[in-house]
Amino acid sequence: MGGEKREQRVWGIFWNVADLKNETDFWEFLGNFEIIGLLETWIDEKEWGKLKEKMPKEWRWKCQPADRDKRRGRAKGGIITGIRKEIEENKEELESREGIQERKIILNGEKWRVVTIYNREGRKKGLEDLQEVIKEEEKRKMVMVGDFNARIGKEGGVRTLSGEEKRPEEGKRVSKDKVINKQGKELLRVIMILNGEKVGDEGGEWTYERTGGRSVIDYGIANWEAWEKIDRFEIGCRIESDHQPIIIDFGGRYARKEEVADEVGRIQDWSEEGINIYKEKIEKIEWKGEDVQEGWEELESEINSAVVWKRTGKRKGLGGSPWWDRECREKKREVNKVRKRYREGEERWENFIRCRREYREACRVKEELHKKREEEEIENIRTESQAWNFINKGRKKREGIMRGEKVRGSRLCRLCVDYKRVNDLRAPEYIRKIKRNEGKKLQMNARWRCGNEVRGNRYWQSEEDKRCRLCEREKEEIDHLKEKCVYVEKKVGRNFDVLNEDGRGHEWMKMIEKVRQDREREREGG
Repeated sequence: MGGEKREQRVWGIFWNVADLKNETDFWEFLGNFEIIGLLETWIDEKEWGKLKEKMPKEWRWKCQPADRDKRRGRAKGGIITGIRKEIEENKEELESREGIQERKIILNGEKWRVVTIYNREGRKKGLEDLQEVIKEEEKRKMVMVGDFNARIGKEGGVRTLSGEEKRPEEGKRVSKDKVINKQGKELLRVIMILNGEKVGDEGGEWTYERTGGRSVIDYGIANWEAWEKIDRFEIGCRIESDHQPIIIDFGGRYARKEEVADEVGRIQDWSEEGINIYKEKIEKIEWKGEDVQEGWEELESEINSAVVWKRTGKRKGLGGSPWWDRECREKKREVNKVRKRYREGEERWENFIRCRREYREACRVKEELHKKREEEEIENIRTESQAWNFINKGRKKREGIMRGEKVRGSRLCRLCVDYKRVNDLRAPEYIRKIKRNEGKKLQMNARWRCGNEVRGNRYWQSEEDKRCRLCEREKEEIDHLKEKCVYVEKKVGRNFDVLNEDGRGHEWMKMIEKVRQDREREREGG
């Protein structure tokens, strides 16, 4: 079942996200753009292998993995780019350079080079690589966007290739950042800056802000051919990162098919959020009819309209959490409004920080309440059937609930060489082997499998709060605890097989919980 094709403008977004966000609003916002460039994703090659199947299917994605300067510590850098599938792309293999990812596309019959840049720490080597990319121009329209970690003040105004000046004040742009650093001087040798020169960014807006300090280190740059085509350039205003997104109207158009294939129907929403909205609407209903029959019909209509509906059948991708609700969305919108007022000089920085802190605290409380309810549910697990119901509850519709004959015919089953270890009830072996008096063991396995024992997936928290409670170096995830945490290596050791089908690793889980308690006592004592 296909949808109608409609002509759409081609918009691009380029954003230093400082860790890829698993948040519904974040991915819904990105869905408005045809060309996407995400910088400093912190996604290494192993993580990309898991993530790429979950990325939105409407785009063709490429990843330059983050790397580690040392054996230990968090991966640094990383670029992910996406091009909508309706846009024609030259799929030739392009030379890879650290911090530079290039896509060659065709818009309205014209060839473009779209280059996403992350010049970590403003390294001179990165700017030298940038010069090499520019030399390979190939008579294409070229735009380069990203985090250059360079400050160029008001310099970098438009200079045409013929030498003719296009601004009354030679080479001067509009910018709120007046500082020029060494990296900025290197950058000015090779490019023409879009910031402060195009409709949408007439004021030369700040692109980076942290603890009240502000600068412009994220830029869009272009050659003359691309400059003439770009209709709009603006700096977004979001709260997910200290960097603001760069948004560009490329001036081209393409035919986009409206998504209807996955929209197969709608159902009443009786989730916790749906129930709360329903109750609020019911409480506002008043009896207005002049007689019983008329009043009853009106009351029935009001009750029916109070029911919340949701769409079904659409594939779920990244983002989302079972506890994320209307209150969270409203608080986030309020923080965004305060952030915009602060940018316009109508609000103080301290008020923005206070609102953002309140939003994060509200998210933390809701997550803790959800976790507590989940823990109570785990505590009440007594049978294999209950365990399966709990495990399957959060699975996506595309996976389905894997039971009986469905398991035998599934792709997952065909790929799993250990399938014979699963009994006729299709319960995992770690559940099947647990004895009646080993309920605590079953509960611990369930908690770890559901990710309740690690902090790394709490996207609403600061990066500091998501760090490992033991080594305090990287994001706290199961892979980190198994393979990278130096504190675990010292206190527990390596080469443990955990969270496999047979439930191996129960002792490891107990040891991790114990060393966490010991670590907490160490901190309290010293």
